Amino acid sequence: AGGKWNQVQLGKEQCFDVLVFRDGIGTHVGVVLGDGKFLHTFRGGNSCIESYKGVKWRNKIRNIYRHKSLTYTVI
Repeated sequence: AGGKWNQVQLGKEQCFDVLVFRDGIGTHVGVVLGDGKFLHTFRGGNSCIESYKGVKWRNKIRNIYRHKSLTYTVI
């Protein structure tokens, strides 16, 4: 990712982080919504909200990224 994106450890994800998945077909991305849910779409399909912690997606997560503009330090 580099540049404007920081890699995030699983379990530290926040709303608007980007999930990158890898499955037998290729790479897939989604946006974290919170509470273990993410928004994504498949080519030619409608968007949907699913759990990325469920059996369908959890083992396919390869990386999580956060844009630097969403990174802040609590003082």
